[in-house]
Amino acid sequence: MDENQQKGMAPDEFSGRLLRAVSQGKEEVYIVGSGTYGNHLKRFFPGLLSRILRNREEA
Repeated sequence: MDENQQKGMAPDEFSGRLLRAVSQGKEEVYIVGSGTYGNHLKRFFPGLLSRILRNREEA
């Protein structure tokens, strides 16, 4: 397990969020821990997100 996986969401927390979204009839849901800002960057500033991710990989 790498560092990102260790910091990730626990499977039982994920499954609870997923089941709640399904039971509410949601067509689309984002299940993230602290990475919510990444979804917003991807939607509104995809180039900026790409640069951030590239810089993280180089570090």
